[in-house]
Amino acid sequence: SYFWTAYKYDYNSDAKMLKMNNTMIETGTAVINTPRIELPASPAYEFTFEYSHRASRGAMIVKVSEDGGANWTDLGSYTNETGQTAGVPAAELKEASIDLTSYAGKTIMLQFYAMADYGNGAIFVDNVAVRVKSNCLLPKNVTVSSVTDHTASVAWTEKGEATAWKLQTSTDGENWGEEIDANT
Repeated sequence: SYFWTAYKYDYNSDAKMLKMNNTMIETGTAVINTPRIELPASPAYEFTFEYSHRASRGAMIVKVSEDGGANWTDLGSYTNETGQTAGVPAAELKEASIDLTSYAGKTIMLQFYAMADYGNGAIFVDNVAVRVKSNCLLPKNVTVSSVTDHTASVAWTEKGEATAWKLQTSTDGENWGEEIDANT
């Protein structure tokens, strides 16, 4: 059978992503489930991730369960649109977002399900998150440089059409500082 592994795609760092091999092995499936997630009744949430489907056969399906994994409902299907089955996809990941509004106030599990049939290539998944749904697009390629005790330079690639932003800082990921307007 198939299985998901942690794939280290950058040997100069500890960066890893999920990978499901699809390399000349018998027909099989690979699943990876999240733990149970309790979604509050409000605000609305979404499931986001990045992926690269480089398997020559089969689809990756995202599923949801409301009963602890006894039954699963398909939320989305992702296939190889490019025909490419080789190479490291880190710079070519596609973004996906699934609205979880209809699951507000419920406890759910999410699943990546992949099936293959003697194919080539692999399926990659990275940056998986359940987050408050927002109209704002998250930036890509965020870098921080010139860090001092009181200043830092932050750069990113804008994915939408924004021309002004609000930034917040945190040293621990939980306690956030005051919003800072950023217009350049």
